[in-house]
Amino acid sequence: MAHIDWRGDVARIRVYKGKDAAGKAMYESKSYRPKATTPAEREKEVSRFAAEFEELVKNGGILEGEKMTVREFGDRYWTDWMDFQRGMEMTRKSYEDILRLHVYPSIGHLKIASVTSLHMQEIINSMHRDGLSRSAMHNAMAAASSLFSCAVKKRVISSNPCESGRIDYPKVVKEDKLHYYTVEQANRFLDALEHGIMLHTDGMIRKNGRPIPEKDELKTFDQQFLVYFSLAIFGGFRRGEMVALRWPDVNFKDQTISIQRAARRIRKEIIIKEPKTESGKRTIVLPKICFDRLRNLQKSRRVMSPDGWIFVQRDGITMMDPDTPGKFFRNFLQTYNMAYPDNPLPVIRLHDLRHTAVTLLLSNGVDIYTAMERVGHSKPTTTMEVYGHVMKEYDRKASDLLEKLFKEG
Repeated sequence: MAHIDWRGDVARIRVYKGKDAAGKAMYESKSYRPKATTPAEREKEVSRFAAEFEELVKNGGILEGEKMTVREFGDRYWTDWMDFQRGMEMTRKSYEDILRLHVYPSIGHLKIASVTSLHMQEIINSMHRDGLSRSAMHNAMAAASSLFSCAVKKRVISSNPCESGRIDYPKVVKEDKLHYYTVEQANRFLDALEHGIMLHTDGMIRKNGRPIPEKDELKTFDQQFLVYFSLAIFGGFRRGEMVALRWPDVNFKDQTISIQRAARRIRKEIIIKEPKTESGKRTIVLPKICFDRLRNLQKSRRVMSPDGWIFVQRDGITMMDPDTPGKFFRNFLQTYNMAYPDNPLPVIRLHDLRHTAVTLLLSNGVDIYTAMERVGHSKPTTTMEVYGHVMKEYDRKASDLLEKLFKEG
């Protein structure tokens, strides 16, 4: 039977719920301030509440989420739970950053059982007001949903406030269209990587009066970057997939490359793991020029990485840092456009070379399923969502072609 202890106007109710592994008695307690005014009514109201509370305790209806904050639960249970999930180590570290940045500041102090879908909706609304992308909002809810799913499984809360249909996402107007290189631009880019960039320095007079003559100097680049960016354009590989390539992944005879793993930097740590989905593991055929360049790179190596990494750091042994290609690409474009200001290359992101690969395939009649398999998408709808505007553009051209054919007929 519930024990009631009055402390002024507040009743403290305590219910016995068994013994722990050490044989120590365990109790569940709760404070209650009655609304009634007369002593008899107050006693009756508290007795009724105590009976309901005791029934909840006996039936397991009291959840730990009423005592623990969102952040406490994340620090105490969710981190370990995520580590036990197969292949979720990288995701967990990414989710930790997202929770720390977008979720904990808003609801980290709340008892986890008190969090509702309205709290989560306000996080989304705040992110929208701050101008964050729709994908950032979805990532924030995915991280939060993972935490709440763990809490439900551990019987800390009864339901997940991020469940499908509970959150509304504001419409985000995309200001930028997909960026990619044309065939001519891609050819100029790879040609400059292979043969170098001619830098011109104007003559000038030093402060001491001595002249510096005008000169032209050819700036060349490490051969592995020619290989890297050839694979980026011809294969449409992701950045992390390419830096994690090993020589055994290359089949010179069949002219194929197999994607078996990907590398990613999470804060200061570089993690190598298998692709998220089975479709991410793939073997694709590439043009002969890619394998000619791979073979030349292999022959030029004085030191071969014991782990078989194709793209390496300056020591020739350690796998290339996943951030290196992006930095190189930005610096290269700056140098190229300074050297050739009359015919510059568009300044795009490294990931846009993947868009270049898919766009060139689709615009030249390759079907959506083939393009999907080459870039490792798990379903054609993903490819359509990203490249739908390309399909519409060429669907319009196909319509114009049909109209022309029938007019001629």
